[in-house]
Amino acid sequence: MFTFNKILKIMSPFDLTINENNKKDLLVAAQWAKVLAIFGYVGMGFMILVGLGMLLGGSALGGSAASAGIPIGVLILLYFVLAAVYYLPVTYMYRMAKNFKEAINDSTQTSLDMGISYLAKFFKFSGYTVVGIIILYAVVLVGSLIAGLGGFFKLD
Repeated sequence: MFTFNKILKIMSPFDLTINENNKKDLLVAAQWAKVLAIFGYVGMGFMILVGLGMLLGGSALGGSAASAGIPIGVLILLYFVLAAVYYLPVTYMYRMAKNFKEAINDSTQTSLDMGISYLAKFFKFSGYTVVGIIILYAVVLVGSLIAGLGGFFKLD
């Protein structure tokens, strides 16, 4: 029994090729991905430093955070959680850049395959993150509407 993939293989015996323009574009993309990944790692470092600074000097900052209605412990936890969540996409981007560069310089198919795999993981993580944020926004919006309408129709 033939599947669509088998029929496709029979109809197109040629594998995909990467020409010189594709190699240049992949190398440029890899270089920029590496730069963005390095900025991401630096940003994670700053998040951790700010979280540690707030942890160590929390009493000095407690008044300003408390006046905003946000406990300092929640802000500290938020910084550490954001730094931890940011680790995966930045690492995927860095590994993708490293593998693409190795694939172009050494002409290794395995490195190209790994680079494409990390690119897919990066976009999959980004997609899930965007969907999660949209759901969070919707929940906050509905909660705000319910709270606002509840205050409006309050029966005293």
